[in-house]
Amino acid sequence: PEPDEALLVVERYRVTSPACPQRRLNMSHNHGNAPAPQFGCANLINLGQMVADPGHLLAGARAGANDSERATAAIEAWRAIPPVILMPSDAKQQQTRGGGG
Repeated sequence: PEPDEALLVVERYRVTSPACPQRRLNMSHNHGNAPAPQFGCANLINLGQMVADPGHLLAGARAGANDSERATAAIEAWRAIPPVILMPSDAKQQQTRGGGG
């Protein structure tokens, strides 16, 4: 564009759920081990309803520059916490010797 012009690009994605068959099949007579026609259809519908940005179904979201730094900081903070041994104060420590069978 020219210096006094602007270029506006708008992309819109919409999830269209598949039309699942509403019939029930007797799969006990499926000697050829063929998949049921409705197999996975509910999963596709649920995924379409849960995704926040439908464009991410075509191409995943890019990781931000600080994603790994934030994850590393969280792991380091967790590792810095000293372990806590959960044992009642009135419990006696017992030493056990090998077991037999």
